[in-house]
Amino acid sequence: MDERTRRRLSTGHVVELPLDLSFAMGGVTVPARRNRLDPVLPRGLSSLAIAPGVGCVALVGIQYHRVGRETGRARDGAAETGLDPYDEFAVIVPVVRGSRTNRPLAQLADGEVGGYVHWLPVTTDPSVALGREIWGFPKEAADVTVTDGSDRIRVTVAGDGDREPIRL
Repeated sequence: MDERTRRRLSTGHVVELPLDLSFAMGGVTVPARRNRLDPVLPRGLSSLAIAPGVGCVALVGIQYHRVGRETGRARDGAAETGLDPYDEFAVIVPVVRGSRTNRPLAQLADGEVGGYVHWLPVTTDPSVALGREIWGFPKEAADVTVTDGSDRIRVTVAGDGDREPIRL
């Protein structure tokens, strides 16, 4: 049985969970010094060690073509069960919770592995509301452009200069 739940966002948009999505996604994982990563992580998490003193960061661009089952408008003007297409850029630090070691990759044996979303700019206010209100993601509106090419995904993020860059 298809168990779906409707949720109304603060923007008035309605989504059905789980979401039906159509998207293009691409990314890269790059090495980073753990002594730069760990200070940005919440207490209890540590960056996944891939070599002595080295962790990594995933940089991911997503171009959402469809978010939800329908994109029509209800009589009150709210989207019925979906959002308009939007672009997103994610900076994700692979992390471990509860490991008793910092030895590279040994953390996988005794810790809970996951990802900490450090930064998540998106292009629309409804997508900000979706991420924050449903999953608690740190989404913020920004000028993000994700281009789905034949052999790659290209992402550009234009900032306002207010954000302190993470140095990896």
